[in-house]
Amino acid sequence: MQEQLLQFYAVQFFSRSYSREDLVKPNTKLAIKDGVSLGGFLTLKFGTPLLEGRKSWTPRPGGEVKVRPNYAQPWQYQEGSSTIAGERADPYAEIRWPTYALASFTLSDQGAMLPRLDAPAQCDLLQALRSLFLSEMLGIPEIKALSDQVCSQVGFRFGYWTAGLDFAGNPAPVETGDYINADRAELRGPGYAALRGTGHTRNGSEYCSLALVWSQAFSFPNRINAQLDAAQIEKRVKDLKFQFSTKEDLKRADDCLQRRDLRECISSAQIAVESALRFYCTLWGVRSPSLPGIEFDQRVERILKRAERPSYQAIDPRGLKDLLYLYRASLKAHEATCSYRDDQIRKDVPCELWHAQQFLDAAIKFTFWLDSQA
Repeated sequence: MQEQLLQFYAVQFFSRSYSREDLVKPNTKLAIKDGVSLGGFLTLKFGTPLLEGRKSWTPRPGGEVKVRPNYAQPWQYQEGSSTIAGERADPYAEIRWPTYALASFTLSDQGAMLPRLDAPAQCDLLQALRSLFLSEMLGIPEIKALSDQVCSQVGFRFGYWTAGLDFAGNPAPVETGDYINADRAELRGPGYAALRGTGHTRNGSEYCSLALVWSQAFSFPNRINAQLDAAQIEKRVKDLKFQFSTKEDLKRADDCLQRRDLRECISSAQIAVESALRFYCTLWGVRSPSLPGIEFDQRVERILKRAERPSYQAIDPRGLKDLLYLYRASLKAHEATCSYRDDQIRKDVPCELWHAQQFLDAAIKFTFWLDSQA
């Protein structure tokens, strides 16, 4: 049986689409404790499958093997919430975190002797890999400029260690973990760093299989520490879990769209957006503007500014305009002809099927983006 070389890799997720060419950094040092460092080269790829998967794994008849990295939610895993392939039970995974970066670190000398590879040493290696990975990511100007992907406030995230890896190299979830600090200027999304394969030490060959997993960050402005904040964290996480899973209005809007019921589709989509805004206003402790004459897109921007969150206008101006038109159309959804006022042509436009589809897509994108800013 061929020995599997020691592999170092890590994954970081983003809540909106991002792509760029691969980045290879030769002569990279992976610094661990006691002044020891490992030489190698680091490769960053964006939006590519983590692994091909084993050839013996057979997809459904007529289907393709589609492998995507998994991620942890910001709450404790419960046994029974994963499928046979080890996938998390989030049906919205590809909407919630559509893009990810995959890093792999390759030792310059694969036969080099490592100081040690006991459990504490593996933990040190993974902490060092995570620090190296995130540092290199934030060193890319385009990523650092994605303000909504970087924490603007202190908070927490859920994290754990796991020795199990599924067929695609994803860390297997465990039922224990801890809430760890999420600090300003960290990347906001979830991810993990993993180590597996055989390494060589003076004591002989040792097989490694370990991963460090972290969830997305959620804000906690008056943070003290995870122990003293435990009760408030539990409440915050319970509320987030409910919000993340409650997408009934969006589902209803999509069902109405399939039936070509444009009025109900538009009404349900707008209710979903309003509900999400109300939830996060409460969570962030901000008041929604109530002055008359404020357009819906302006209201969204003022809420985000009061909450010290990034401007959605700067992130998706077309989507924010669609939310404005969705809101205007929803006000007339009860009339004989559902329409909205188009600012560009300065006319009322009757809603057609493609309008409803575009407005629903904007509502879906925005509400999931709000979840990522928790």
